[in-house]
Amino acid sequence: LARSGNETNALSLLTNLVSTFPTNEFAPLAQWWVADYYSRQGDAFLVKAEQSYTLLSQTWPDSELALQARMMAGRMAMSRPDTLNAIEHFTNLTLNPKCTGEMRVQALAGYGSALMRRAAEETNRLSLLEDALGVFKQIRQDNPGTEREAQAWGETGKCYLQMAACDPGYYSNALQAFQTATQSPVAGIAARSEARVGLAQVLEL
Repeated sequence: LARSGNETNALSLLTNLVSTFPTNEFAPLAQWWVADYYSRQGDAFLVKAEQSYTLLSQTWPDSELALQARMMAGRMAMSRPDTLNAIEHFTNLTLNPKCTGEMRVQALAGYGSALMRRAAEETNRLSLLEDALGVFKQIRQDNPGTEREAQAWGETGKCYLQMAACDPGYYSNALQAFQTATQSPVAGIAARSEARVGLAQVLEL
Protein backbone atom coordinates (compact mmCIF):
# COMPACT_ATOMS: atom_id res chain seq x y z
CA LEU A 1 0.00 0.00 0.00
CA ALA A 2 2.72 2.46 0.98
CA ARG A 3 4.67 1.81 -2.22
CA SER A 4 1.55 2.39 -4.30
CA GLY A 5 1.12 5.80 -2.69
CA ASN A 6 -1.72 4.85 -0.35
CA GLU A 7 0.13 5.83 2.82
CA THR A 8 -3.01 6.63 4.82
CA ASN A 9 -4.28 3.05 4.61
CA ALA A 10 -0.77 1.74 5.23
CA LEU A 11 -0.55 3.85 8.37
CA SER A 12 -3.83 2.42 9.64
CA LEU A 13 -2.86 -1.19 8.89
CA LEU A 14 0.60 -0.93 10.43
CA THR A 15 -0.68 0.88 13.52
CA ASN A 16 -3.22 -1.93 14.00
CA LEU A 17 -0.50 -4.55 13.50
CA VAL A 18 1.61 -2.98 16.24
CA SER A 19 -1.26 -2.72 18.72
CA THR A 20 -2.77 -6.13 17.98
CA PHE A 21 0.40 -8.20 17.52
CA PRO A 22 3.13 -6.49 19.59
CA THR A 23 5.14 -9.72 19.82
CA ASN A 24 5.19 -10.22 16.05
CA GLU A 25 8.70 -10.13 14.65
CA PHE A 26 7.67 -7.39 12.23
CA ALA A 27 6.10 -5.15 14.91
CA PRO A 28 9.26 -3.03 15.50
CA LEU A 29 9.68 -2.51 11.76
CA ALA A 30 6.02 -1.51 11.47
CA GLN A 31 6.43 0.95 14.33
CA TRP A 32 9.51 2.39 12.61
CA TRP A 33 7.46 2.96 9.45
CA VAL A 34 4.75 4.72 11.48
CA ALA A 35 7.32 6.98 13.16
CA ASP A 36 9.04 7.68 9.86
CA TYR A 37 5.68 8.51 8.27
CA TYR A 38 4.99 11.17 10.90
CA SER A 39 8.51 12.58 10.58
CA ARG A 40 7.80 13.30 6.90
CA GLN A 41 4.55 15.17 7.53
CA GLY A 42 6.01 18.49 8.65
CA ASP A 43 6.33 20.44 11.87
CA ALA A 44 2.78 19.75 13.05
CA PHE A 45 3.58 16.04 13.34
CA LEU A 46 7.00 16.21 14.99
CA VAL A 47 5.53 15.40 18.43
CA LYS A 48 3.84 12.28 17.05
CA ALA A 49 7.04 11.28 15.31
CA GLU A 50 9.03 11.69 18.52
CA GLN A 51 6.45 9.72 20.50
CA SER A 52 6.42 6.94 17.90
CA TYR A 53 10.20 6.56 17.84
CA THR A 54 10.28 6.62 21.65
CA LEU A 55 7.59 3.93 21.79
CA LEU A 56 9.70 1.70 19.56
CA SER A 57 12.81 2.10 21.70
CA GLN A 58 10.90 1.44 24.92
CA THR A 59 8.65 -1.40 23.76
CA TRP A 60 11.30 -3.36 21.86
CA PRO A 61 14.59 -2.44 23.61
CA ASP A 62 16.32 -5.52 22.18
CA SER A 63 15.38 -4.69 18.60
CA GLU A 64 18.19 -3.68 16.26
CA LEU A 65 16.11 -0.56 15.60
CA ALA A 66 15.84 0.50 19.26
CA LEU A 67 18.96 2.65 19.50
CA GLN A 68 18.39 4.33 16.16
CA ALA A 69 14.77 5.00 17.15
CA ARG A 70 15.91 6.75 20.34
CA MET A 71 18.36 8.79 18.26
CA MET A 72 15.58 9.82 15.91
CA ALA A 73 13.39 10.77 18.88
CA GLY A 74 16.16 13.12 20.01
CA ARG A 75 16.40 14.65 16.57
CA MET A 76 12.64 15.16 16.40
CA ALA A 77 12.78 16.91 19.78
CA MET A 78 15.59 19.17 18.54
CA SER A 79 13.56 20.03 15.44
CA ARG A 80 10.52 21.18 17.45
CA PRO A 81 12.59 22.41 19.40
CA ASP A 82 12.23 20.82 22.85
CA THR A 83 15.73 20.78 24.31
CA LEU A 84 14.72 19.11 27.58
CA ASN A 85 13.26 16.12 25.76
CA ALA A 86 16.22 16.05 23.38
CA ILE A 87 18.64 15.93 26.31
CA GLU A 88 16.64 13.07 27.83
CA HIS A 89 16.77 11.06 24.59
CA PHE A 90 20.46 11.64 23.94
CA THR A 91 21.54 10.89 27.50
CA ASN A 92 19.45 7.73 27.43
CA LEU A 93 21.77 6.67 24.63
CA THR A 94 25.05 7.89 26.13
CA LEU A 95 24.30 5.96 29.33
CA ASN A 96 23.30 2.79 27.46
CA PRO A 97 26.21 0.27 27.35
CA LYS A 98 24.81 -1.06 24.06
CA CYS A 99 25.36 2.34 22.45
CA THR A 100 28.90 2.20 21.10
CA GLY A 101 30.99 3.38 18.17
CA GLU A 102 29.51 5.91 15.77
CA MET A 103 26.11 5.76 17.46
CA ARG A 104 27.66 6.90 20.75
CA VAL A 105 29.51 9.74 19.01
CA GLN A 106 26.26 10.91 17.42
CA ALA A 107 24.48 10.74 20.76
CA LEU A 108 27.21 12.76 22.48
CA ALA A 109 27.20 15.33 19.69
CA GLY A 110 23.42 15.61 19.92
CA TYR A 111 23.63 16.00 23.69
CA GLY A 112 26.23 18.75 23.40
CA SER A 113 24.17 20.61 20.80
CA ALA A 114 21.04 20.35 22.94
CA LEU A 115 22.92 21.76 25.94
CA MET A 116 24.14 24.72 23.88
CA ARG A 117 20.66 25.45 22.59
CA ARG A 118 19.24 25.06 26.08
CA ALA A 119 21.78 27.56 27.38
CA ALA A 120 20.19 30.26 25.23
CA GLU A 121 16.90 29.70 27.07
CA GLU A 122 18.12 29.55 30.67
CA THR A 123 19.66 31.97 33.18
CA ASN A 124 22.32 29.43 34.22
CA ARG A 125 23.75 29.44 30.71
CA LEU A 126 27.40 29.24 31.73
CA SER A 127 26.77 26.06 33.71
CA LEU A 128 25.04 24.43 30.75
CA LEU A 129 27.79 25.54 28.38
CA GLU A 130 30.44 24.12 30.70
CA ASP A 131 28.57 20.80 30.58
CA ALA A 132 28.58 21.02 26.78
CA LEU A 133 32.33 21.64 26.79
CA GLY A 134 32.74 18.44 28.79
CA VAL A 135 30.72 16.51 26.21
CA PHE A 136 32.79 17.77 23.29
CA LYS A 137 35.98 17.04 25.22
CA GLN A 138 34.77 13.46 25.64
CA ILE A 139 34.25 13.17 21.89
CA ARG A 140 37.77 14.47 21.24
CA GLN A 141 39.31 12.07 23.74
CA ASP A 142 37.40 9.08 22.36
CA ASN A 143 38.20 9.86 18.71
CA PRO A 144 41.77 11.20 18.44
CA GLY A 145 43.10 11.82 14.95
CA THR A 146 39.68 11.57 13.30
CA GLU A 147 37.25 13.94 11.63
CA ARG A 148 35.02 13.57 14.67
CA GLU A 149 37.76 15.14 16.77
CA ALA A 150 38.01 18.07 14.35
CA GLN A 151 34.23 18.52 14.39
CA ALA A 152 34.26 18.50 18.19
CA TRP A 153 36.90 21.24 18.20
CA GLY A 154 34.58 23.32 16.02
CA GLU A 155 31.67 22.75 18.40
CA THR A 156 33.96 23.62 21.30
CA GLY A 157 34.69 26.93 19.59
CA LYS A 158 30.98 27.65 19.18
CA CYS A 159 30.46 26.87 22.84
CA TYR A 160 33.20 29.27 23.94
CA LEU A 161 31.78 31.90 21.59
CA GLN A 162 28.44 31.67 23.43
CA MET A 163 30.24 31.90 26.76
CA ALA A 164 32.07 35.01 25.57
CA ALA A 165 28.74 36.84 25.50
CA CYS A 166 28.85 36.60 29.29
CA ASP A 167 32.61 36.91 29.72
CA PRO A 168 34.79 38.34 26.90
CA GLY A 169 37.72 36.39 28.31
CA TYR A 170 36.38 33.32 26.52
CA TYR A 171 37.02 34.81 23.07
CA SER A 172 40.63 33.61 23.20
CA ASN A 173 39.41 30.07 23.97
CA ALA A 174 37.02 30.23 21.03
CA LEU A 175 39.78 31.47 18.74
CA GLN A 176 42.11 28.64 19.74
CA ALA A 177 39.42 25.99 19.30
CA PHE A 178 38.42 27.24 15.84
CA GLN A 179 42.07 27.44 14.79
CA THR A 180 42.64 23.86 15.93
CA ALA A 181 39.66 22.72 13.84
CA THR A 182 40.76 24.57 10.70
CA GLN A 183 44.33 23.30 10.99
CA SER A 184 43.36 19.68 11.55
CA PRO A 185 44.57 17.50 8.67
CA VAL A 186 41.54 15.22 9.06
CA ALA A 187 38.89 17.95 9.10
CA GLY A 188 36.34 17.62 6.32
CA ILE A 189 35.21 20.52 4.16
CA ALA A 190 32.09 21.16 6.26
CA ALA A 191 33.93 21.12 9.59
CA ARG A 192 36.73 23.34 8.28
CA SER A 193 34.29 25.79 6.70
CA GLU A 194 32.22 26.10 9.87
CA ALA A 195 35.37 26.66 11.91
CA ARG A 196 36.47 29.40 9.51
CA VAL A 197 33.12 31.12 9.93
CA GLY A 198 33.63 30.90 13.69
CA LEU A 199 37.09 32.40 13.35
CA ALA A 200 35.67 35.30 11.36
CA GLN A 201 33.03 35.91 14.01
CA VAL A 202 35.64 36.03 16.76
CA LEU A 203 37.94 38.36 14.79
CA GLU A 204 35.06 40.74 14.06
CA LEU A 205 34.47 41.26 17.78
